Amino acid sequence: MLTADLALARRRGDRLELLVVDKKKRDRLVEMGHALTDVFRAHRGQSREALERSYRAVDAGPREVKLRDGLIKLLLDETTFETVVDIDPERVREVVFSASTRAWRSEAFDREAVLDGAALELSVERAHLEAALFGDLRGAQTIVNVPDLSVETLITRFIDGQAQAVLLRAVQIRVRFDRLAPAGVRELYKRLRFLQLLFRVDKRDGRSYEWQIDGPLSMFQAGTRYGLKLAQLLPTLRALGPFHLDAEVRWGPTRETLSFTIDHDEPASGTKFPPALGEDATRLFEQLQESDSGWTTQLSTRMFHFPNLGVVAPDFTCAHESGFAVHVEVLGHWSRAAVWKRVEFAQSGLLEPFLFVVGEHLRVSEEVLAADSDSALCAYKRSPSVRQVVNKLNLLLKRAQGSASSPT
Repeated sequence: MLTADLALARRRGDRLELLVVDKKKRDRLVEMGHALTDVFRAHRGQSREALERSYRAVDAGPREVKLRDGLIKLLLDETTFETVVDIDPERVREVVFSASTRAWRSEAFDREAVLDGAALELSVERAHLEAALFGDLRGAQTIVNVPDLSVETLITRFIDGQAQAVLLRAVQIRVRFDRLAPAGVRELYKRLRFLQLLFRVDKRDGRSYEWQIDGPLSMFQAGTRYGLKLAQLLPTLRALGPFHLDAEVRWGPTRETLSFTIDHDEPASGTKFPPALGEDATRLFEQLQESDSGWTTQLSTRMFHFPNLGVVAPDFTCAHESGFAVHVEVLGHWSRAAVWKRVEFAQSGLLEPFLFVVGEHLRVSEEVLAADSDSALCAYKRSPSVRQVVNKLNLLLKRAQGSASSPT
């Protein structure tokens, strides 16, 4: 993925715009793409340092440095480097430096003698020892796999990656889909949770949805961990079909806040996305499937929209052998406000039972939901406990059975 400094962007007033890759730029990208892919392929088995010297020698004018460096970054992402030595470099240095110190103290230092003595002590060839001496340094790493990309694919990634590079500096984004099918809504919802991005979704008229998604700078004012996740969301947005995106980005040395817009008009790609559960939800789902609790667990395909409150998409559904079912949503990393929103859902009268599994660090007590509620909270410390969750499921089952047997 491209970094923000490799984005071909310019400021216009309070807006940030991507430069158009015209025919002239594309032709130069093709030329440099061929030269660079040849360089990478020619250096298989050689050192990273040798590769760096060669790709920096590829000609690029003052206004073409970002083009060249962007292609290099994408090729490096597809290259595998390894430390290919069978002797521990730290052990080699320990022996060599100790021998060198002794030689200096005896005033009889001789480099060749020191290396020969170290090789003899380690029972290796002299050339082997010298290769291993600094074999774990970055520049000495060996290229074991080179990119298997066509130049056309490389250029497409460069152009598509421009918007991702800008989103690395986003404060927050708003995305509007005017014709998004329910399956697409659910996929985006699950993808956001998988990436651990905070968001709010509002349903507009018909199949129109607007998503407000927090970026890294709105939470931490620095760092790229969440910015990377925000940028990783863009391919999913593109796969879901036409959308309009407005972003606030902090750009340049002074990190001024500018607006950035993406209008994507291409239809949905038809990509089939795998289920996207967070780590805690995945672990709990697998443990519930393996447990002998009287409950069966399946990934959920449902969505629930509550006017003026938002949308809930449970992670999975637990069904009891009696036929009673509970929708489960794991909110381990989410904000406290998101948990309280679920409490509002439950208090407003959910049509079906829910169990919200919540991390204790969010400081929301299980008792906030009434003892006769059709839904419940399950708080955990480090990771969700199957025993705790099953107990809560059984509690909801008992409540439902008691309600069914109560006189009307």
